[in-house]
Formats: sequence, C-alpha cells, structure tokens
Amino acid sequence: MKADANEFYVDPADRERWRIIMDSEGSVGDFELQLRRRDGSVIWVRDSARVVRDKDERIVAYEGVLVDITRRKQAEWEARQANQQLAGWVGELEQRNREMSLINEMGDMLQSCPTAEEAYAVMAHWAEQLFSGHPGALCVIAASRNLVEPVAVWGAPALGELIFGPEDCWALRSGRTHLVEDPSSRLMCKHLTEALTGASLCVPMMAQGEALGILHLQVRNGPPGHERPTERVKPLAVAVADHLALALANLRLRESLRSQSIRDPLTGLFNRRYMEESLERELRRAERHHHNVGVIMLDLDHFNRFNNTFGHQAGDALLQAFGEMVRSRIRAEDIACRYGGEEFTMILPETTLAVTVERAQQLLEQVRDLRLTQRGRPVGSVTVSAGVAVHPDHGAAAEALIRAADMALYRAKAEGRDQVMVAEATDDRLAAEAS
Repeated sequence: MKADANEFYVDPADRERWRIIMDSEGSVGDFELQLRRRDGSVIWVRDSARVVRDKDERIVAYEGVLVDITRRKQAEWEARQANQQLAGWVGELEQRNREMSLINEMGDMLQSCPTAEEAYAVMAHWAEQLFSGHPGALCVIAASRNLVEPVAVWGAPALGELIFGPEDCWALRSGRTHLVEDPSSRLMCKHLTEALTGASLCVPMMAQGEALGILHLQVRNGPPGHERPTERVKPLAVAVADHLALALANLRLRESLRSQSIRDPLTGLFNRRYMEESLERELRRAERHHHNVGVIMLDLDHFNRFNNTFGHQAGDALLQAFGEMVRSRIRAEDIACRYGGEEFTMILPETTLAVTVERAQQLLEQVRDLRLTQRGRPVGSVTVSAGVAVHPDHGAAAEALIRAADMALYRAKAEGRDQVMVAEATDDRLAAEAS
C-alpha cells in the first residue's frame, strides 16, 4: 500500500511471521521488526498487539502499541561491533604474544648453539612454527661475499639456483625489505623460479651495518575480501630477521674468538694446547673402542738456515705454505697442529702403524714438491723429517706417545734428515721414564 510519504513498508517475511503468531495465539508481545520509509530510511519498532473479534469470533481489528526502538537497536549494533573488534584485538594480541614467546625461545636456543650448523637447524625448526603455511628459506652470504646459499629451508619454496649472487636479490641490493605481491612482476628476485605462486618477501638480515643474508618467505594468498596475509607476516618477518641477524653475528664472533684461541695465526693449524687436549680425548676414545691412534712429529729441515738466507718474511711464507698444504691433505677427523717454531704434530685417529708411516712418507714427498718464491724469485726447495709413534704400541699416555714420536724425529734428523723414523723400544723406555 502506498498511501502517502509517511507510510511505512514492512518486510513481507516479518508480516507473515506476525500474522501467523496472531492467528495462532491471538496476540503478540515485544515483537520486533523493521519499518522502511519511502525515502529508504529504516526504523525499528517493538509491537505489542492483540486480535479484536466480534461476537461470531470473526477478526474485525487489531489493536496494540508500537514503540520506536531504533536508538536501542543502534546501540546494540554498536556494542556488537565493539565486542567483535575487541575480540579481534584480543586474538591478535594473543597471536603476538605467542609469536614473541616463540622468538624468545628460539633466541635462547640459538645462544646455546656452539656451531653454525646447529644454529641453522634451530632456525629452520622455529621458522616453520612462526610462519606456518608459508614456505621459506634462510640464506646466508658466504665469507667471500660473492655467494648466497640457503642454510635452512622449510616447506617447499620455489627457489631457483641453490647458490646465487647477492645482486640477484633486491633486498640485499637495497638493504631494505622487498615485497612483491604479483609473481609476474618485473621486480621479482632472480633467485626465484617461475613456479612461484603468491607473494614473495625478502628481508635482509643486517648486523652492524653489514648484510649477513636474507630471510625469504613465500606468502600464499588468503580468501578474497580478507586481510592480505603479507600485512600480518611482514612485520613478523622483520622482527625474526632482526633476531636471526643478531644471533648470526654473535655466533660468528664466538667462532672467531674460539678459532683465535685454538689455532696458530700464521699457519692456520691448531695450536699446541688444542693438540694436547685433543690427543687426551682421542686416547680415551681409543681405549674404549680398542683403536690405534697414530702420531707424526714433523720438523722442517734447516729452517734456521732458510730464515737466515732468505729472511724472516720468506720463513713465514714457508710456514704458511706448509700449513696450507697439510690442511688440504688430511682427513676431516685428523688433527694437525703447530707444536712450536718449525715443528708440527699430526694426530691420526683409528690409524695403524703401517698407515701412519705411509701418511708420513706422503707428506715428505709433497714437501719436496713444494716450491716457494720471494718477490717473484724462487727460493729453493725444502724438506722435512718425521718421527712416528702409535698408541698403544709406543705409549699409553699422551705425554709418553708424544715423547716417543719426538725421539724418533730426533733420530731422523741425526741420521740425515728428509726421512721417516718409527719409535723403537729404546724410545719407548725413555718415553716411559720421562713420563
């Protein structure tokens, strides 16, 4: 019905619901419904009405009271909106607290990691929890500064080359977070493949103004109309990258200090203190597993004469070259040390006497082929003498074993140098007395 401008229209569903109640119960109480004006505005009313019947029980009219409750409904709607917003804030706060708790736990574990390999495993474990559903990788710049390599990966990120250059990542080139929402963008990093779906996020890990690597995430798109996942993931990724950068910088500093404390700075080999500790450890392990431990004592022949002839700079170059040669020709489990001056020690775990002697002979041959130059001019060849002893044949204790190998070395030098001598019974007896 359209009577005039003040006439209201009732939703047909509300009208039908009101009629059914009236027909069945004869009245309605506190029935709430919307009334719409011709201009489109809406008011809420509460209706309390009853049926008026004649003597034949026929419905002749309805009577009741309509109360305008628009303000109350508006207040209720605003309250619901506020409650929903508050619930969202509480949920977001709980999520942030959980994330910060995970970050702190990750930081605590990283502080207890003695090696970079363990730290990378810890980072991958916690990153997978922090960025659940978003694959990614932790990529670290090599010491050479020209290569970047993934050291921790979670999910199945669409990475291209496993090793890439710093110039292939916009985040490393600019020193800022690089986010690309469209995988077809021209600004996509070159270290990614065309199979990438969703957004790409690269966060540089910076410590003391130096880039250590990137935290890379591949953020999958959410349902249409919802908040973009990158809006929530990006600040979290920046916070995690800051923590990881600090942890990596501290780890590198600890490794540098540890290396300085156990390595000889000139040759790069382990120092005498580390050798003594390592030999004690290897001998205990050999006792438990009934293995041999080979020891080679080495001494560069006529080193003082070489120093006096070509100068101390050439002598240092010789020691450096010898150390580099030894490092490149030993097994991962072997321990090569600078014992003092031009004297060196090699510990060979689980090595028999015959193999130890063979290794010593090989070293002698390799030293003979060593060629040095000083200011572009050759400085002649050099040789080395070696003494060999094996646990338990030539000594059970570390001091006795070193003493036996050292005495064999003295015999090698006394009998002409540039040769290998094996510890003898007299060496064993003297070593035992010395210990």
